[in-house]
Amino acid sequence: MIRCTHLTQRFRVKDREVRALDNLELSVAAGDFLVVRGPSGCGKTTLLLTLGAMLRPVNGSVVVRGQDLYALSSAERAQFRARHLGFVFQMFHLVPYLNVLENVLLARPAPPSPAARTRARDLLTRLGLGDRLEHRPAALSAGERQRTAVARALLNEPELILADEPTGNLDPDNSHEVFRHLQSFQQTGGTVVVVTHGAAADAFATRVIRMAAGRILSAD
Repeated sequence: MIRCTHLTQRFRVKDREVRALDNLELSVAAGDFLVVRGPSGCGKTTLLLTLGAMLRPVNGSVVVRGQDLYALSSAERAQFRARHLGFVFQMFHLVPYLNVLENVLLARPAPPSPAARTRARDLLTRLGLGDRLEHRPAALSAGERQRTAVARALLNEPELILADEPTGNLDPDNSHEVFRHLQSFQQTGGTVVVVTHGAAADAFATRVIRMAAGRILSAD
């Protein structure tokens, strides 16, 4: 599913260079639930953005589904993301003036088809939000907001979900619920990569790796 080779990402911070990714090598098989753990600043989010075709590396390649992502144009990468990838972020990224159903349908070009509306409603019902379709984000709990974000990530039936600290703002019960839904996606044939600083996702993972200073230190 994913193969990263000699992946390097550098940033200039004031008068010094920071290597967010340092010649990193990574393979993720189709059907994996991979957890990447490490402290803040170790390069986890940079890795996720690079895997998600959103941040071109200084050096190295990212191949997803046989496609070298950064051999594509910007427009082609956007099409690839829309067709094959789903994203879940710590801060939810819901539009405050849209209701739950409308936020989920943002994953589809406007105007969404009747089939997309039906799938969105079905996903939200499965995620326990069937009675929240007309609510706006401000009326939802943090757990409900993140489940809305999960539904949006699933709407286009992606093959890969990339999740950046998806439960960082949630209590343990809601965290478990979000990871359970991601695991359900993985158990039906999807692939999941979660980056996080904590251990809450480990119980759902098929593999856990640890990062520090832009490198992979160990794998379980």
